Amino acid sequence: MNVDELCGVDNAWWGVRGQMRDNFNHSFELISENDHLKNSQQVEAALELYWELPPIADPSLTHQTRYDPFRTSPPLIKHGQKGLFKKLGLSTLDKDVFNGYTQMVYLKISQNL
Repeated sequence: MNVDELCGVDNAWWGVRGQMRDNFNHSFELISENDHLKNSQQVEAALELYWELPPIADPSLTHQTRYDPFRTSPPLIKHGQKGLFKKLGLSTLDKDVFNGYTQMVYLKISQNL
């Protein structure tokens, strides 16, 4: 991947279009790649364990609009498994649930900070 694909205008870190988001996505500011790297180093120093779960189901089943297959592992319930999706009761959930929580993460914060 080319660095130009990762950085925005004036080397703003791409992340979410070069934005650092806070307050549950209600506030954001543009940050540079250097600022992003400093932030990620602080987070890494505080983490004892990080475990990212795969997406629950393919966006063809959930109608997710924020799913990026190039930045995540394959979903647990694949395209074409609509029967399983329904059997598990996932089809009864509001579609906004899947857009709000596209991927779950388990974090264990170090007590040695």
